[in-house]
Amino acid sequence: MMSRAWVTTLAVGILLLAAFGVVVEPYWPGLSAHAWWEIALVITLGAYGACFAAVSIPRIVDPRLSIPLLAWILIAVGYTAGAFRRAERRREMHDHELEVRAFGPGDDRKHMGRGWAIFATLFAFGMIASSVALVRYFASRPVDPTAATTRQAPPRSAAAPAPAAAPRVPTNILDVGDLPGAIAFALPSMTDDRRAPNVGAKLLARWGTAKLTWTEVVPPTNETSLELAEKDPSQAWGKRLCASGTLARIEKLTIDGTELHSARLVTKTGDALELYVVGNTGTLVKRKPARFCGVVTGRLDVAGKPATFAVGMFEIRAR
Repeated sequence: MMSRAWVTTLAVGILLLAAFGVVVEPYWPGLSAHAWWEIALVITLGAYGACFAAVSIPRIVDPRLSIPLLAWILIAVGYTAGAFRRAERRREMHDHELEVRAFGPGDDRKHMGRGWAIFATLFAFGMIASSVALVRYFASRPVDPTAATTRQAPPRSAAAPAPAAAPRVPTNILDVGDLPGAIAFALPSMTDDRRAPNVGAKLLARWGTAKLTWTEVVPPTNETSLELAEKDPSQAWGKRLCASGTLARIEKLTIDGTELHSARLVTKTGDALELYVVGNTGTLVKRKPARFCGVVTGRLDVAGKPATFAVGMFEIRAR
C-alpha cells in the first residue's frame, strides 16, 4: 500500500503538470514552429519543476523524509559547478588546503529538513514560472520565414525562362469555373445589409444557377453554424453549412434575370435561414421538411425576426 507521502506526491504532481499543460496550451501553435531544442527546454524545465515541487511539498510537512532523487540531481549539478569555482580559487590563492564543502544539504545526508524542503519548493515553482515565461517569449517571437527558403538556393541557369504571364482576373462571375472561385469573386460584395439580400448573394445565386452542383456545395463538415453566423455575420460570409428544418415559405422569383426560389427554413431549435435556392426543388412546398446546403452571404431580418441568409441548394432524393 502506498504511503501518505507518496499519495500526496502523486496528487500534487498530477495537478501541477495538468496546470502547466493548461497554461502552455494557448501558446503551443506559436511555440511549435520553433526549433526542437527550444520546445525541449520549455517542456523539460516545466515538467522538472512540477515533479520537483511534488516531491518537496510533502517534506515540508514531514522533514524526516529522505532527500528525493530530483533534489540530488540539482545538488550534483550545483556541486560540480562549485568544484570548478573552488579549483579556480585555489589556483588564484595558491592554497591547496582550501576547505571542501560537503556534498549535500547539511550534515544529515538522510533527511531533507524543513528549511531545505521550503527552499526546494520555492525553487521548483521558480522553474515552472521560468518555463511559462519562456513559452510566452518563444510564442511571441516570430520565426523568420526566409530561413528555410535561403538554405542552399539552387544555382540560376544562364538563360532563365521568361516568367509566366499573370493569370487573368475574371470580370464576370460566370467566367469562374468552381465554387471557391465564385465565393472569392462575390465575397467583396457581401455586406451586412439586413433589409435585402446583398449584391454578393445575388452574384453567387447567378453563378449557382448556371454551374453549382450538390456535390460541390456540401461540405465534409460545416464550416460555420447558425449561432456563429448570428453572433458575427461578417466572419461567416463565404463559409458553407448544411441545415435541416421545415419550410415556412418557398416561392419562385426572377432576380436580375436569374430564375431561382426564395425560401425560409426554420430549424427545430427555432433558428431561421433566409435562402436563395438554385437548382431543382422537386415537390418541396411550405410546411414540408427539407435539408439545405449552401454558402452564408449575410443576414436578412424579416418582420423583425433575424435570419441568416445563404445561397445554395435543397437535397432532392431520387425516387
